[in-house]
Amino acid sequence: MREVITFICQPRSGSTNLANWFCKKRQINPPYDSYVEYEPLTNPNTPHYNLDILQKDIDRKYLIVKEVYWPGHDFSNLIAGSNKLVILSRTDFKAQGESFMQATTTDNWGTLWKWEPQHFNQETLSKLETIRKEFKHQFLGKGHFEITYEELYIDRTIERLLKYLEWSYLDSSDWPFGKKYRLVDR
Repeated sequence: MREVITFICQPRSGSTNLANWFCKKRQINPPYDSYVEYEPLTNPNTPHYNLDILQKDIDRKYLIVKEVYWPGHDFSNLIAGSNKLVILSRTDFKAQGESFMQATTTDNWGTLWKWEPQHFNQETLSKLETIRKEFKHQFLGKGHFEITYEELYIDRTIERLLKYLEWSYLDSSDWPFGKKYRLVDR
């Protein structure tokens, strides 16, 4: 029987980097038999809207679903169809805000970038604050497995996540510790 593992993530929390690492592991580690589905599955206004992915006959032991949280989307079917749920957030609001403003302004969501102060936009930052508040209300402290960007990429606690997933056998020596898409520090 296939196991469905769902990651519900705040925007700009390192989720794409994490999903890409799982994809890489799938290719080089045959016992890790998985299929990774990227968002947005819960937004009916996008061509990717497809909650039936949970029912598809995918010839893999694991289905990993990476979904970025947006207010107003219904995650209940996705959660109900998951064997394991991981909640990924970020604690450094300043860095997350700069990344979010840069991404929304340039439409660069997954490649290298450099913070340009002209991309500062209070309305976009307020939108992120709302997303974070609603995400916290809906998912944090609710008994789900939680991990942060800072834990994964700064504190290097990928092993805690792998233990929860029961994948401790995966070699994490190539985990992108400290890897950022941001080119220059503040």
